[in-house]
Amino acid sequence: MTQYKDFLVAIWHEYKQHWFYFLILISGVNLLVDLLVIPLFQFGVSGLLQLGNITYLSYTNFLSIFMDHPFVSLGLIILIGFLLFVTFLQFVFVLRGIVQIRQHRFYVKSLIAETKQVVLHTNWKTSILFFAYLFLLLPFFSVFFLNSPLLSKIVIPQFIFDEIVMEPLYLIPFLCIVAILFYFGIRFVFTLPEIIIRPKRFSVAMVLSWQRTKNKFLFYALRYALIAALLFVVTNALYLGIYGIQSLFDLLPAPFPVIAVAINLALVQLIHFLLNMFAIMAYSSIFIDELIEETPKPLTRNMRPLYRRKYWLLSIISVCVVAYNMLYSSITVEKEPVTISHRGVSEANGVQNTIEAMERTMKLNPDYIEMDVQETKDHQFVVMHDKNLSKLAGVNKAPQELTLQQLTKLTVTENGYTAKIASFDAYLKHADAHGQKLLVELKTSSLDSKNMVKNFIDQYGDQLEENHHRMQTLSHQAAEALKKDAPNTFVSYILPFNFSFPTTDFDAYTMEQTTLNATFTSKALLANKEVFVWTVNSADDIRRSLFLNVDGIITDDLETLNGELESFKEEPTFADQILMYVMLYSDR
Repeated sequence: MTQYKDFLVAIWHEYKQHWFYFLILISGVNLLVDLLVIPLFQFGVSGLLQLGNITYLSYTNFLSIFMDHPFVSLGLIILIGFLLFVTFLQFVFVLRGIVQIRQHRFYVKSLIAETKQVVLHTNWKTSILFFAYLFLLLPFFSVFFLNSPLLSKIVIPQFIFDEIVMEPLYLIPFLCIVAILFYFGIRFVFTLPEIIIRPKRFSVAMVLSWQRTKNKFLFYALRYALIAALLFVVTNALYLGIYGIQSLFDLLPAPFPVIAVAINLALVQLIHFLLNMFAIMAYSSIFIDELIEETPKPLTRNMRPLYRRKYWLLSIISVCVVAYNMLYSSITVEKEPVTISHRGVSEANGVQNTIEAMERTMKLNPDYIEMDVQETKDHQFVVMHDKNLSKLAGVNKAPQELTLQQLTKLTVTENGYTAKIASFDAYLKHADAHGQKLLVELKTSSLDSKNMVKNFIDQYGDQLEENHHRMQTLSHQAAEALKKDAPNTFVSYILPFNFSFPTTDFDAYTMEQTTLNATFTSKALLANKEVFVWTVNSADDIRRSLFLNVDGIITDDLETLNGELESFKEEPTFADQILMYVMLYSDR
């Protein structure tokens, strides 16, 4: 235990001595990436899509873009290559910078020269191996190496994660894969540093890392775990303390709460930056300590003027940050979103997409009930989400393989309830009889008839429009057909990933919550489009969605959503704004 305590003490002393240079190095690089590289990439993607007259980018149309738009595809490949190169450049620059700081010779001009030398000595074979290695260890990259603004944009959507966790068939293989990746991540942890610091060829670096970590897996794993646990405890304790202090100031008369929130937000930002610097320095110390020899020297003449003026520089930055925070503290929730029950249930109060569950859910007064519709073998429509009936009905068939009569005779079981599969006729009739508006998701399949969308609109279009129901679909083709055949029908296009902002004639976009951000909602506002977010179940996620000013929240827990909306009908407290700032921005 003593060795781990000494390890943390040594890291802390190193950090205290050089925190200013870590701040300049890492914050400078991250700001450059955030303010220049990422906007340029997004501008490039949008420009390419416009040149190719492509209205959207999703996993559903990747293949068609590469098949039908070769020049756009080439441009996207070049942009992705540029992004990968910048990622590699960032890691080289920061890691070489940390080495310079540890050797007391930090100088930007020499750092640029060293970075250039490493890049020029990296051949194309090494680059390919490096990027394969990077994506293999992507889930752990911010832990094993450095936190990159580019890599932080790559996340596992919540709906995929929930699907894995809730299904043992997926969960066990997933945990095995995570464990294997973690093991190899530790064993190859010295690979990238060997390439950047020495430098060495990729294959040689991997062999050296494997040898260096032989019989020492637990030694390194425990160090990483110790740093992660320390950062988690300290970060949450500090944020909770600031939240509590602001809650007390909120009880005082104006202008004390406004002044306090500006200062407290500045403290949150300062803590975030300093702890981010500490995390990078601490994680990198695990391998840098074994790869370099420190050569204590006085500060180089080139850095002395900047070092002497560090407090002036920090004071100017602090004034700008406090001014920004005064502006941020004036932000309020501009609109109350509509409440939408996901698959017609709330808190597992029935079998999804059944009339019995809808009856219970209507008692919670949702603005809309979201439900799923699929075509049947005889070109009718049934209320069902799953592509296969085995999970709910125990029948290994797709809905498109059975007639409506066959389907409505089946019993579905979920959450301790049983019910009959409902036809869309019966479901819609029951909703209209009770004045309940629906958000109808049209599910598509390769088994659908050629005129499936037209058949649906012919049967239900007038009734949907008359009773102000809304439509959504994951299929861009189906969404276009809906707007063509029923131009007055409200249609939302579902986006599982936030790749780029689409340019379509649809009325709204339904975005998976994990990748939804303020940039998307701001663009939607300018384009006069609504934004629905799914599936939002926790109080924290609900508050985050409110501060993103979404138009609708799709949830499995209407009671929690209604409670949060009730509390937000009044002006949110400044303490709430601090909490929202932490949730929205501190992970960047």
